[in-house]
Amino acid sequence: MKRKVLSGILMALLALGFLTVFPYPASATNEGTFYMVPTDNIFFTNTTHAGDTFTVTIMCQDVVEMFSWQVALTYNSTLLNVTAADIVIPPNNVFAGMDSYAPPPSIEPGYLVVAQTLMGEYSFTGSGPLVEITFHIIYEPERKQSVSCPLHFVTQADPEALKTLWTDVAEADHYPITEDGYYEFSWAPPAEKPYYSVSPSTVTMGVGGRQDAGKHFTIDVLINNVNPDWLMIGGQFVLYYNNTLLNYVSATEGDFFSSFAPYGTWSTVEHEDGALSVGIMILPNENGIWD
Repeated sequence: MKRKVLSGILMALLALGFLTVFPYPASATNEGTFYMVPTDNIFFTNTTHAGDTFTVTIMCQDVVEMFSWQVALTYNSTLLNVTAADIVIPPNNVFAGMDSYAPPPSIEPGYLVVAQTLMGEYSFTGSGPLVEITFHIIYEPERKQSVSCPLHFVTQADPEALKTLWTDVAEADHYPITEDGYYEFSWAPPAEKPYYSVSPSTVTMGVGGRQDAGKHFTIDVLINNVNPDWLMIGGQFVLYYNNTLLNYVSATEGDFFSSFAPYGTWSTVEHEDGALSVGIMILPNENGIWD
């Protein structure tokens, strides 16, 4: 089935007599290099998510009198997806300004083939871009997980029928040196960090003020912007105040940590003149594990 599906990519070229592709090489020379930019495509969950995309440009280097080319890539289809619309011959491709033809790309899960040929007595010598391929990220790693795969040029050593190659004006096949790309997606703590705040932020005492009776007032210290991916098990802070104006009376633990602490919490309050140090921690289970 794989050969049947993939053989369609170059049917138009074969009919026109521009390019001959064999499942196994009729002739082979290692000339030129095919690689991709960027080579390393590394992402983290605090900036990237499933549904996002990234694009690589397939480049050729040091080819001589190239008349046609074919790029075959494999990748992990449980992590990445590619559609025909994601494969684009860029305006600045190496055959720009010359008559050329690119048949529709052939795509199977984890395996794609794309090609382009010149028409007429043209050729290209040098280095430059061939094709741009956009990958869709379809799997997002879980906490503390990392997933990766090579973006692999299919070579003569691989079992896939269609290889990465180029042909010259004499219709000789050339199997270039290939430099694979790399994809990695790793879990990371959220980019936005939690922070503490005091509520109310302003307390007015005296004439026209609130909470004036007995000259006592209460504030809440809040923790904000806590993402579950932080796996938070505790927190601490130091609250400073002017001890010539205020006297500390008491502190009581709030309900933030206790609301998701099946084994209870531990807290400590230390008071020195002008400074109040508070620490709260969720207690682990009997095995010392926070679950």
